[in-house]
Amino acid sequence: MRYLLPALLAAFVAVAGMTPHGEGCAAEPGWKAGIARAVITPETDVWLAGYGTKRPPDGKLHDLWMKALALEDQLGQRAVLITSDFQGVPRSMSDRVFAQLKERYQLDRAQVMFTFSHNHCGPRLGDDLIDYYPVEAGQEQLVA
Repeated sequence: MRYLLPALLAAFVAVAGMTPHGEGCAAEPGWKAGIARAVITPETDVWLAGYGTKRPPDGKLHDLWMKALALEDQLGQRAVLITSDFQGVPRSMSDRVFAQLKERYQLDRAQVMFTFSHNHCGPRLGDDLIDYYPVEAGQEQLVA
């Protein structure tokens, strides 16, 4: 959650910052767009996702990213597309994030699309994959 929530909230700051044209502005109001990105590369060695055994990273070639595009139409209807370099995010984590997005930004779950590159060079998150292979308690705390 440490990686996920700050990156998502950065995306929605872009949405919250989109304001309508000022009064007296000659231009017709149109679509608005906001973009955001955040590095989500873990700062500590965590097991990589999707390997049925202990698989700590052996280095870093480049950062992992989360990026967002927020759109608002002329009627104020908003939609947000979020892409991430995670293998996936377990529902136990995403449900908490969607609840906060609803509370803070009045965004319904149907207004947000969250996609993943299915990257096996990123961290296993939360309770993801615990039914596939055993996870040590120390690793569980790193990705909670």
